[in-house]
Amino acid sequence: MFAQIGSTLGYISAYSPGGKPNRLTLLDGSALDYTHSANSELQSVSIPGEGSISVNQYQWTEPSKTTLPGGVTQNRSLDGLLQLQDLQVNTLEWQTLLNPNRLGAESLSSA
Repeated sequence: MFAQIGSTLGYISAYSPGGKPNRLTLLDGSALDYTHSANSELQSVSIPGEGSISVNQYQWTEPSKTTLPGGVTQNRSLDGLLQLQDLQVNTLEWQTLLNPNRLGAESLSSA
């Protein structure tokens, strides 16, 4: 584990032996913990007092399914160039919060 102090921002970051960040400790003592898969893909970020953000599925190198604190899920449909084609956001009870009909590249790039 390697620790470094950033004097300007005031944090301590720790790294795994493979060089991936696994903890970010702020000046108030709170810490964000990161986990990575065997393929070095981000699996989760634990946020104190809030829960965790988990990447459940990847399409190539891009997250395609993410679970947010409270169980809200984001499902992304990507094209072959990994550009966002569709985004659906649901609550834990599968209530749809966002589900635009097949978003076009122009509407996404301007958002």
